Amino acid sequence: MTFTAAVKEDLAYRVRRRMEQRLDLIPDAPQIARAFGGVKKLTTLAGNTRFDAERTEQGHADAFWAKALADLAAEEQPASHLREGVIVGTPRAAGWMPAALPAVF
Repeated sequence: MTFTAAVKEDLAYRVRRRMEQRLDLIPDAPQIARAFGGVKKLTTLAGNTRFDAERTEQGHADAFWAKALADLAAEEQPASHLREGVIVGTPRAAGWMPAALPAVF
């Protein structure tokens, strides 16, 4: 996938929408929260919307973009990951928090 401005915008809004709807959980880990909070919505001089994050030693908001790609893939695939109405692999242990807590752009 080529990360064009349009692709990044679609991915970013997909993550934001799912977080606002409280459909996801993310690990309660500072580096994950930084990755999610590090993505910023910018408007260029030409008036175009851009989503970007500062490059750090930990990456370039890699956890956020990985989640965005996973959300896209999940929406494009059949619901074969469902079993008896329960999403397989959903964390139930302590140390996970609602995804809506970190600030996203």
